[in-house]
Amino acid sequence: MISPGSTTPVAIPGARSASYTPPAYASGTYQYFCSVFGAPDQEFSNFLHSQTATVTVREVPTVDSPFFNSVTSSSAHLGGQVEADNGYAITGRGVVYVPTSVNPIPTLGGTGVIENDDGANSVGGFTRTVAGLSSATTYSFAVFAINSQGPSYSQVLTFQTNPLPGNGSLVVTTTVDEDNGTSDQGVGAGTSLREGWSRMRTRWAAIRPSRSRPISPRQARQPSR
Repeated sequence: MISPGSTTPVAIPGARSASYTPPAYASGTYQYFCSVFGAPDQEFSNFLHSQTATVTVREVPTVDSPFFNSVTSSSAHLGGQVEADNGYAITGRGVVYVPTSVNPIPTLGGTGVIENDDGANSVGGFTRTVAGLSSATTYSFAVFAINSQGPSYSQVLTFQTNPLPGNGSLVVTTTVDEDNGTSDQGVGAGTSLREGWSRMRTRWAAIRPSRSRPISPRQARQPSR
């Protein structure tokens, strides 16, 4: 067999039938010239048959340059670039996204995948705002475009949404007058804001003098032992 753009035969072993997968070519129409020969030790060792086949290569769109920005606890901006329609009009484009733990490779119709379509079915860059995301969650997303030959996708990127306000880490150190017999105390890293402030109020209440038991000036000046 002679493949397009080449004059070097490609041997395809096989008794009665054989197949050949050519390398990828750009969109267009190509002709393959196929000849069949018998084995040298057979009666028909010379040329047996020849046929020319016409093959049309059709391409899906070219999509790349995915990006994300403006990530919050529940939304993000996702986008990318449709570089070429490869000879067939764009009929759809947008982004697909999904929690990475559910499906690391988002595709149209995939498990857990959410599709966000862009209205402009054309070549060029675009950005979509996706909302309703879960906080502190890693998402996988890709840009897609569709023409009459099918869909194509950009590479997959991941991003993580922010935690909800109040679920961050608090590091607070309190310094108390040692004359009251107390020592420095603190709230360590990894404590939620709500829990941290609750501990702070509890500690200040514990070191505050009781109104029902006033402290004399002498007791106030006397250091703790």
